[in-house]
Amino acid sequence: MTAPSGERGERGHRWYLTTFGLGVSLVAVVNTLSTFPFAMSGNATELPRNLLCLAVFLAATAASALRIVRGTHWRVLAWVWIAAVLGTSALVRTALPADQIASLPDWSPSPLGFVALAVLLGQRVIFMVGVVAANAVIGFFCLLKGGMLDVDTLIRFGSDAIDVSVFQLAGALFYRQLEQIAGATERDLDVRQELDARESTATQLAVDRAHRSNAIEATIVPLLRALADGTADPQDPQVRTAARVESARMRRLFAEIDAVDDPMLHEVRASIQAVERLGVAVVLETRGQVPELPVALRRALLETPMSTLASAVSAARVVIIADAESVSVSVVTDGPPGPQQPDGAQWNVRTSTTTARQVTWTQSRWTSVEEGQS
Repeated sequence: MTAPSGERGERGHRWYLTTFGLGVSLVAVVNTLSTFPFAMSGNATELPRNLLCLAVFLAATAASALRIVRGTHWRVLAWVWIAAVLGTSALVRTALPADQIASLPDWSPSPLGFVALAVLLGQRVIFMVGVVAANAVIGFFCLLKGGMLDVDTLIRFGSDAIDVSVFQLAGALFYRQLEQIAGATERDLDVRQELDARESTATQLAVDRAHRSNAIEATIVPLLRALADGTADPQDPQVRTAARVESARMRRLFAEIDAVDDPMLHEVRASIQAVERLGVAVVLETRGQVPELPVALRRALLETPMSTLASAVSAARVVIIADAESVSVSVVTDGPPGPQQPDGAQWNVRTSTTTARQVTWTQSRWTSVEEGQS
């Protein structure tokens, strides 16, 4: 089954963001593991501090990757990880001799930028700028403490600080823009889906109005014309019964446009109200939840039972039994059978009427196609 365009679009946007985030996390891991061996080149006695820094970098990256995959946001945890990453990096760098700052043994600044980028994805870019600045300040403090402020050292330090900051800042800017574009595109898709839904609703309403107009013209208009030109006698019992049937049908047709939770039950009650106005006592029983049925199917299911209801003399009983696979509408009255409506076989609706001792029982039953074919 093909997914709706809006759902595909949202998946596409989220996929791009997730892929970018996982790519950053992978780069952070590779950079951390590839630069860590340089920690042993000049100050192997500080191995515990370096291992702690390595563990914190990898843990922060793993937590960020998990958060990216889940699509969740964090704020407090992000700053906890940033504090841990900057703290362990500072712990390692302050233990180095000043002449090793911005050289191979000073390994942590390079992966730190990528780890921070993974942690801060989705946050404001200014936060990433702050981390980069803090990384540079830590290095400068180490140089200041060791008295290594000569021009050559400062040039090397500045060049190294730029090298470990430019790509990370560019990545933060790119992700932020990608996220904004994805959000704008999703909003456009939501608007388009809403417009499509409104257009579909308007089209369906037009079709339903046409069906109601055709139903009125087919049965009600001929009766009104016959009454108007005198060919139908208002005192004739058959004419009076036909008028009652058409009155109930019109109420049911108008009830179809009401926005209710159970439209079929609403239409049945409209027919009941029509006969109750004529003094007929009606009892309604319902069992089960009526599934959502198309308008045309509801008409095929209700026409004959509601016609029988409209022909009641003084009392009637309506019973609706429903489940997910079938709906049954039964009417028992003390009057004659109502006019038989067109066959509902195309909707898998079967109707039967039985009359005995001035009692009429009419039942229409719909079953799902699967049940009907079994």
